[in-house]
This record gives sequence, structure tokens and C-alpha cells, in this order.
Amino acid sequence: MKALVVRQPWASLIADGPKRVETRSRRTSYRGPLLLVAGCSTAELNLPGPLWDQQHLPRGVALAVIELLDCRRMTPADAEAACCAFRPDLWAWLLGEPRRVERLPVRGMPGLFTPPPGPWEGRPAQPPLPTGETGFTAEDAEDAEKKGERT
Repeated sequence: MKALVVRQPWASLIADGPKRVETRSRRTSYRGPLLLVAGCSTAELNLPGPLWDQQHLPRGVALAVIELLDCRRMTPADAEAACCAFRPDLWAWLLGEPRRVERLPVRGMPGLFTPPPGPWEGRPAQPPLPTGETGFTAEDAEDAEKKGERT
């Protein structure tokens, strides 16, 4: 298993299910399970609402296990699932169904890394939260991306 750090609120969008494509500047040949780790830093988004206080979003912890299914150049059709605008210079990392895990601290590293042993290995996952429970929707992400804010 490998792990990947994703900044908030994008990590919660992946863990909650609406974000099924992660965009990255680099490709990977790895396929298989990924431990999704919420980064300690957050995206600089200026949207109204309690989410944008970003106090209640988990940071520095494992959120879910997802399957990295494929990696290819981003296409315009990926924009909605990636919750961002199309950029031909990015790679689309295609993600499977998220499986929630116990939120335990994980020290992140750049790129893919091997996570420490934990309960996410070989144990049943917690059920996903209902979409939008964090108060953040895919539409909010698309609006932020249209305004030129980074995912």
C-alpha cells in the first residue's frame, strides 16, 4: 500500500466520494490501494460559509483507502470528477470508491510514500459519510477553480 497527501478541502471531497479524479503535475506507474491523508495545509479558497473557516476539516490524519485505478493525461471530460477546470498539462489519477478508515495521525511526505502500519491495512472500513456532510460540494470546488484558485 502507498499513501498520498491531499490538501483540504480536496481530501474530504475524495473521501466523501464526489471527487473521483485527483489531478497532479506528475504521473505514476503505481496502481493499487492508496491511503488518503489529509494534508496539514489547506487550499487558499475565499468562499463564504463555515467550511472556509476550515477549522472543522480534519488535517494530518488518514481519511480513507482508495484504489488508484489508472493514471493518464487529463481530458476535458475529467473536469467534473476532478472538481476543477480542465488543464492539459495535468495528469488524471483515476480513483475508485473510497473506504473510510479510522482518523489516526499520519506524517505526510511529498508524492507517494509507504505509510506506517495501521488499522487501514486489512480491516473493514467505516462507511462513507453522506455526500455534502462537510458542507462542501463539488459545485463549490468548480466555482473556486473557475476563479483560478488551486486544487
